[in-house]
Amino acid sequence: MEDDFFAQRDHIRESLAKGEVLDFNSLSPTAKQAALSLTEERAARLVERNGRLVIEGRKSNPFVKVLTAGLMS
Repeated sequence: MEDDFFAQRDHIRESLAKGEVLDFNSLSPTAKQAALSLTEERAARLVERNGRLVIEGRKSNPFVKVLTAGLMS
């Protein structure tokens, strides 16, 4: 179960680094916990858009910038 949490967190982090915005309510319970852990790390933020909760990456986070730069090269 803990491995699934870390796999989910890594997948979400990579998706956010690509600029994707994820619908929080459509995530599985484990993925929701993983997404919330990223907000605690300040790598992502939970916001409301058009009545939906979404997770989006923080561009100001150095890790996201490095990961984004790595994906672009």
